[in-house]
Amino acid sequence: MGTALALANGQVYAWGGNGYGELGTGSNTGSNVPVAVSTAGVLGGHTVTAIAAGYIGSLAVADGQVYAWGANAVGELGNGTTNNSNAPVGVSTAGVLGGKTVTAVAGGGYHNLAVANGQVFDWGANPDGELGNGSTTPSDVPVAVASSPRVFHGSIAPRSSISTPSKTAVPMRGKRNSVKGSSQLVSKAMPCSRRSAVTVAMS
Repeated sequence: MGTALALANGQVYAWGGNGYGELGTGSNTGSNVPVAVSTAGVLGGHTVTAIAAGYIGSLAVADGQVYAWGANAVGELGNGTTNNSNAPVGVSTAGVLGGKTVTAVAGGGYHNLAVANGQVFDWGANPDGELGNGSTTPSDVPVAVASSPRVFHGSIAPRSSISTPSKTAVPMRGKRNSVKGSSQLVSKAMPCSRRSAVTVAMS
């Protein structure tokens, strides 16, 4: 399993494995060339500014809100359910993320994180305290990381990818090197000019 994401001109593209809907195209068919993540639903009319690839799921930030798609057995999508989704869904803003502006995201193994208003929020699996809220209970909606220091976008990376509007070098999960985004990294199937700023994230 493995999925790669790219962000070009506000649109997310994905390729690779898709058994859990990680490509976000509305199907579970994998692709060996970049395909556009669906904008037929919640992402319609939004400009994506940050992306991250988790183990078997993906994340995007658009207009200060987090969207997720893929596996959701332990609440990785953060939308209050445990149903997988092969198209983007909005991460819940009914609780701790209400009224906050998300600036960065990161995908973990079975949990995901976001930075909003200088604070870290987490959701998903929690057997070893990954959520950082003083418990080992999973959560299918975001919870605040307890007493987290004030951080700024680009400051979280739990073995995963993280991207921000101001960065195009993205740490890859399981590796400590980074990949500079450029139009040469992706197939011609993804429309971007040589001057396009492309952010890449990999699981």
